Amino acid sequence: MFGKRVETEEYELTDQNFNVDIERQHHGHSENEANSSNRSSEESSTSHIFSAIDNVSKGAETDDFTDKLTFNSVVQKYDKVLSASKKYMALAGLCGLMIWLSMLMWYSRGSYGHISQPNGITFQPGDNSVSLSPFNPQNQNLTLEVLRSGKTFSFRAPVRWLTEKQIPEDKRKDGLYLIRIGDAYVVKSSQTEYSYTILESSDFTYNGQTFTVSYIHLNPSKHFDSITDNFLIIETDITNKWRKSKLSLYWKYELDKKIISPLAVPNDVDDDDEKELIKLQFASFSPGGNYVLYCYANNLYLTNGTPDSTIQITYSGSPVIFNGVTDWIYEEEVVGDDKLFWWSPDEENLSFATLNDSMVSKYHLDYYVKEPSSPDDYSGDTSEDNFKQYPSSLEINYPKVGTNNPALSIFNYHIKENKISKLDFKASSVQSDSILYEAIWIDNNNFLMKTTDRTSSYLTKTIFKPLTSELKEVANEDAGLYNGWISKTNVLKPIPVDSDHKASYIDRIVFNNQTHLALFPEANSSNPRILTDSAKWSVLTESPIEYDHSRKLLYFVATIRSSMDAHLMALDISKRDNNLINVTDTSKDGYYDIQFSYSAKFLSLSYMGPFLPWQKLIDMEKLVTSSGDQNGYTPNLEYLESQAPINNYKQTETSIKKINLPTKTYRTMKAGTFSDGEDIVINFIEILPPGFKRKGIKYPLLVYAYGGPGIQTVNKEHSIDFQSVVSASLNAIVLIIDPKGTGGQSWKFQSLAYGKLGYNEPRDISSVASEYIEQNKQIINTERTAIWGWSYGGFTSLKTLEYDKGETFKYGIAVAPVTNWLFYDSIYTERYMGMPDSNPNYNKYARINDFDNFKSARRFLIMHGTADDNVHIQNSLWLMDKFNSRGVENYDVHFFPDSDHSIYFHNANTIIYDKLLHWLYDAFTGKFDSLE
Repeated sequence: MFGKRVETEEYELTDQNFNVDIERQHHGHSENEANSSNRSSEESSTSHIFSAIDNVSKGAETDDFTDKLTFNSVVQKYDKVLSASKKYMALAGLCGLMIWLSMLMWYSRGSYGHISQPNGITFQPGDNSVSLSPFNPQNQNLTLEVLRSGKTFSFRAPVRWLTEKQIPEDKRKDGLYLIRIGDAYVVKSSQTEYSYTILESSDFTYNGQTFTVSYIHLNPSKHFDSITDNFLIIETDITNKWRKSKLSLYWKYELDKKIISPLAVPNDVDDDDEKELIKLQFASFSPGGNYVLYCYANNLYLTNGTPDSTIQITYSGSPVIFNGVTDWIYEEEVVGDDKLFWWSPDEENLSFATLNDSMVSKYHLDYYVKEPSSPDDYSGDTSEDNFKQYPSSLEINYPKVGTNNPALSIFNYHIKENKISKLDFKASSVQSDSILYEAIWIDNNNFLMKTTDRTSSYLTKTIFKPLTSELKEVANEDAGLYNGWISKTNVLKPIPVDSDHKASYIDRIVFNNQTHLALFPEANSSNPRILTDSAKWSVLTESPIEYDHSRKLLYFVATIRSSMDAHLMALDISKRDNNLINVTDTSKDGYYDIQFSYSAKFLSLSYMGPFLPWQKLIDMEKLVTSSGDQNGYTPNLEYLESQAPINNYKQTETSIKKINLPTKTYRTMKAGTFSDGEDIVINFIEILPPGFKRKGIKYPLLVYAYGGPGIQTVNKEHSIDFQSVVSASLNAIVLIIDPKGTGGQSWKFQSLAYGKLGYNEPRDISSVASEYIEQNKQIINTERTAIWGWSYGGFTSLKTLEYDKGETFKYGIAVAPVTNWLFYDSIYTERYMGMPDSNPNYNKYARINDFDNFKSARRFLIMHGTADDNVHIQNSLWLMDKFNSRGVENYDVHFFPDSDHSIYFHNANTIIYDKLLHWLYDAFTGKFDSLE
């Protein structure tokens, strides 16, 4: 089932609307069932023009696309809706004229009146459109060297909250967390000056050899300051494998004796040297801290920390059998982690998944310089005379589109009985090629699993009850109802058992074509209570779901201000009205990230933008206060404002004042309508260079895009990045565009990508760019236009060059691009495209087809790492072979030996960004003109 065609494809640049939908949740939806999620959305009848006017009246920020504050533009904006009110029109026109005259005065003086904002971005008095960032000729423009120095980054402190069991009762209101300060590991309080050092030094010696601590893991049930009969797990010497998986040395640190020794090694390891150290895939405490579970050679082991206590749980582990850990594709595309095991809260049961890759086809990665035992080792031997006469090779089990996936099995291990049993799915819809997206113990008696078919189209919830070994399907979801797909999300949230809740949990659902939250009152429920239901905003897919049991407060992040914002919200689930609490100020732009303590009593709140990011540690009872009556809870924004940042905010603020930064604004563009008549709106970011002038200069234009389905690139996170460097260093205008099908918006918008990767991306990007150029032709050099992207963005760049045929874009860059989706992995691609034998768009849109069209581009650049395990270099080589056959010669190539998808090996990351910048400089200054 493929996405419906959009009825109209007209593109019109518009002001950005910030309709803050904090409407009261409809009482009638409180008890609605999840299967109502396929109902048509209730759309607002208010037009975009009325919304814009309403926003202006409320003081909300709107952007006129060309920032021309002339009398005529004001008249046009208001004439369509206020022609009946001549008096109001005259007043609006007079205001517009006054603003226009004021602007002329500012420009004639060569300076801008402004109200300062924390990061130097300014707002013009008299209206709400964003003006230019301050420019001081005495300051240095942003450069690649300045970016690499770290002066422009407001780093976040890595806070690790302690559990309530780890905190003595007299300190549970102190908000304790673990953090590394220099070489020491310290427990600090978020509310007081309390500090307790766990480890004074990150270095220790064992058998004459020095080791450096990478992480420490506290026992989850022991007080952090308890010495007697307590030990920590220390992790050192990490060897990364893929994105998450790794091998490490794990140590036991006995606090009372201050002795560090290797964690017990498997009994079957032959060891001539009894002190030889064995690297493990992971080692972690059980929930109650009574056991340590670890994995060696894809087998699971259980110990209480002493050598004689080790029990081997599985014996089937091999290079193609993964017990309790992920293979390549599960790590990359499904769970985003390297672990596939789940403890019951009482430690009676350990459930785990086994992946059998024996039927999965292999891909060979060749290494010309380094050894393949450590794919993510970026150092290697840097000596000039180091070489290998023959390359090394590494096999990875990599299922491509339409080929065999790993076979899934799920087991349960009963700890006390030392008994393992395989869950029998024969009577259910779960098959061996099903995908396990999520699993969690709701309570001690209910293990919930969320699986889909191999195309991620149909979700099944299954409950396993260990006491009876019962396995029962309890709910399902058909993504076809909203023309979408099932994808990885943050885990659902179990609600602790009390008089009101029995094995209940909060989960995401699709309702009114948006991602929302619902309360499932029992583990086997199929008809939940809908908690959020608006058709205008959604709960962020990547947002954690947190719950304060004592106050019945649910916390989450939502796009309630606009699809580019992300604000922290709360909801009292003990009430049926489902009224929202705006924990952060939704009347202002903001993009927030949250990290709650385990009890949700304390919060590490990170304001990510659009201004300079800060991080604050918050006592939630002071931020969300109780009125003590039926009015419930209210936010205390004064308290939030009063808290000091714990990151390097002040240092960064001082540094960036000495640097000329580009101006970044957030824009929208109408791109046709949905079948119900609602406007399709594309979000994009405009970046103007420091010292930008609206007359006398024609600027080169660079477009950056990713474009992947369900992925949002355009949001209000503060970002001083490579795009900012290009704008500041090359005096260029940069656009960042999210085409149809990308994330952050409704499922109506995202579903436009389904079944046709490669269709919307080039059309939308070309249309937005060409319309932008048309509206700003007096300042754009139409002969110096380029597009670039990495990974999916590389595919988007190439498809745009293919589609555009040199009309809008003269230059392009693709880094590590997909060129044919049949070369990519099965789970990701089939999630959006289905099976290749039933979707002709694999050949029509999801690959590069019209190779001759690239001759119309002036020049383009392709770069790729030769050891890319994700997007194989096969993609670029296949494309170059097609270019050879068609006589396409107007491109440059740079390969990076032994670099993976991130391109880091042997200084490669420095080289690639230098190359990008220098190549764009040559393109924008005409150096390639003579090569035509």
